[in-house]
Amino acid sequence: MAIESGVLLTGAEPVRNGVHDVWHGTVRIRSGKTVRAFIKRCPPRELVAEVIATVIGRSLGLPVPLPILVQVMPGRIATVRLSDPQIFFGSQSQREPDLTQFINSSADQSLLIQRLRSWPHAAIAGCFDEWIANEDRNLQNLLFDGGKNFTLIDHGLSFPSGMPALAPTQKNFLLDVSINNPAVSARRKMEENVADFIRDCEKMELNSLLLSVAASMDSMADHSQEIMGFLQQRLPQLGEIIAGKLGDNYHGSLFS
Repeated sequence: MAIESGVLLTGAEPVRNGVHDVWHGTVRIRSGKTVRAFIKRCPPRELVAEVIATVIGRSLGLPVPLPILVQVMPGRIATVRLSDPQIFFGSQSQREPDLTQFINSSADQSLLIQRLRSWPHAAIAGCFDEWIANEDRNLQNLLFDGGKNFTLIDHGLSFPSGMPALAPTQKNFLLDVSINNPAVSARRKMEENVADFIRDCEKMELNSLLLSVAASMDSMADHSQEIMGFLQQRLPQLGEIIAGKLGDNYHGSLFS
């Protein structure tokens, strides 16, 4: 899977909702077309993590925006001093704002949790976060259209450096939301979703996918190799890791 790339045009504006080093601007991609995107300046390892996690999420059919490696020229962003062109992580714009813009009270938050529990991708997205060891999922990196649809963003803190590949995450927001669903039918549906997710992961051409990503980021080969190794080691035990988090009532039933 080739990674989209492009060049930031003039006119990018800073995002002013508490997020640092993020801009919204226009990017001319390889085809010559222009797209609107959020542009984030991040360290090399975080950039690699963003790209790999996003590509895998999209390959699994999850709602994740198109990733773009965006070249930013010196002087293109007035507040950023660059002596040479630099690659930023770009995420094609979605219409949805983040969830925090809808939270004005505890009642609002409870309503959003209910919406998340009824979201068909909730459990699968939680399993995805477990595979990539993303403990940073929260209401600020979920986009919500105000109805029934959510979009996953911001995966730069996935694959924590030094984390053992077979260790469960300390927190997994979406998996917890799904596990704690009080609906009677939720348990069986949860089992089905998780089992389907594991099968889809096992069917993935993971090596080919990761190698194609690494080829697009050959200047950051060390980080790519580290993260690729983590994913490959974690995948064979992912079902057991997730089953352990779900509890004794689920353990084993995912693989029947």
